[in-house]
Amino acid sequence: MPKISAPTVKEHHENVFEKLVNAAEGILRSNGGGTLTAAAVAQQAGIARNSIYRYVKSVDELRFHVLDRYLPIWTAAVNAHLEKDSSPHEQILTIAYESVAMAQTTGHAWLINVMRSSHAPRRGPDERPKQHGIPVTPAIREFHEALAGRILMLYMQINPDSAPINAGLTLNLIETSMKLIDKGAQASSVQSSLRGALTGIFNSASTAPRRADHA
Repeated sequence: MPKISAPTVKEHHENVFEKLVNAAEGILRSNGGGTLTAAAVAQQAGIARNSIYRYVKSVDELRFHVLDRYLPIWTAAVNAHLEKDSSPHEQILTIAYESVAMAQTTGHAWLINVMRSSHAPRRGPDERPKQHGIPVTPAIREFHEALAGRILMLYMQINPDSAPINAGLTLNLIETSMKLIDKGAQASSVQSSLRGALTGIFNSASTAPRRADHA
């Protein structure tokens, strides 16, 4: 049995895997999300090069594990600022605000660049699903679907008839706002403009007649 540095094999595996992901992120952040090699990861993590493949199928797969680790952080940041008894309008604003804040904190442009520069298989049964032409993991896809569903549910409480359109507009506004952060805009300025745009959507949604109103 190989020597392990933890009380159990499971804990040892988790510890080494964490070291690999940490090493990969450190390397990717230092080179902007570009080249990632087995030799560099092994040296940074302090393990034998061949041992890497006990934990991942390829070194490039580590890129996606780096991305996945930010999803619970992002979700926790939003949830921490949501007030359960606040109005749907305020909850949507909080989700939008915190998305912009996290884009600046985590380096959204860097995360996108990591995905773009992946050399993971693009064909066959191992092909990764894509979002806007960029390969993503199931966790990333589920994160975006959950975010979209959450915003839609909140708009349903405001006006069910216009909810799908307004949820779509809001998601596009959030995405555009994060792209502005990527280009160097300050989160506070983007959030201020985002509030104005969302307030317009809220006003339209609140005043638009519902089907029941025509009965």
